[in-house]
Amino acid sequence: MNDNENRFLFPIWLLFIVWGALIVWLSLIPAPPVVNSPFLGWDKLQHAAAYALLTLLGFLAMAGPMPDPRRRARAATFLAILFGALMEAAQWLFTTTRKAETGDMLADAVGALLVYGVVTWRQRRQRS
Repeated sequence: MNDNENRFLFPIWLLFIVWGALIVWLSLIPAPPVVNSPFLGWDKLQHAAAYALLTLLGFLAMAGPMPDPRRRARAATFLAILFGALMEAAQWLFTTTRKAETGDMLADAVGALLVYGVVTWRQRRQRS
């Protein structure tokens, strides 16, 4: 890997970590911020979007150590879904004002799987 690729990967890793930390914070604060929009205020859409971005950033951040895009997509998706499940467990265990919801976990997984689908579709398209 050359120096240009190293410079490019560091900010992606940093964004991945910062985004993950933001998800932890938003998951564990007593009350999440409220978005006053009929569509964007929908909790499940917010979950799906947050975990889609986490999956995409994870996929991009793993480019150096894991060059195979299919393995990287699977790993990023698995990690995002696991992270979502852990955040729901953390809400149940460590907060009194929040509760774990299977619907939130499902929305997290949908966001992650959506990115997985797009990435694998693009990879197939590029090979043909």
